[in-house]
Amino acid sequence: MTYTLTTAASPTLQDARNGPHKETYLIGYPLRRTYAPFLHNTLTRAAGVPRKYHKVEDQDGVSRFLELVRRDDFGGAAVTIDESEVAAVVRGFTESPIPGFEPTIVHVRTPEQAKDLEAVDLAKIFKSNGWNVVTGDQAMIWQGIEQQKIWLNCAEEELPVQEVVAQVTQQVIQDSATGSEPPLQ
Repeated sequence: MTYTLTTAASPTLQDARNGPHKETYLIGYPLRRTYAPFLHNTLTRAAGVPRKYHKVEDQDGVSRFLELVRRDDFGGAAVTIDESEVAAVVRGFTESPIPGFEPTIVHVRTPEQAKDLEAVDLAKIFKSNGWNVVTGDQAMIWQGIEQQKIWLNCAEEELPVQEVVAQVTQQVIQDSATGSEPPLQ
């Protein structure tokens, strides 16, 4: 689960543009193949805000957040809480409406167990059966936009949303085709 955290006094967008450089963070463990730094750095650069978004891998994300929030240049953070001990990987439904899709639920206790599971592309299966699907990429982009609205104390209309959505979507497509890691900038 990810929590978006900020300091109490978020500036207005114009104040953020004119103000000092701030640092924002994604804190958690593990943080593989995340587009959050690219998304946030693209958005703040396009909005003319002097900020940099960092990926901080730390198994004790809350402690790291409490350390960073005391910095003068702290601008906000998204802290991912790892709940892998109790997480269940759902690869189906009790009664699957999709022909040939065998439902199973696997209780995952360790990252090693998760790595051993066979990957299932649910979006592809659902799309091939006529379902409308919102991908994780789209959800991630809009979560990032909502975080920036909080951190910059602004309305969506004040941000270059369509430019950022197009840029991040294109990067995700390109990286998916090449197998490249997401960029940070």
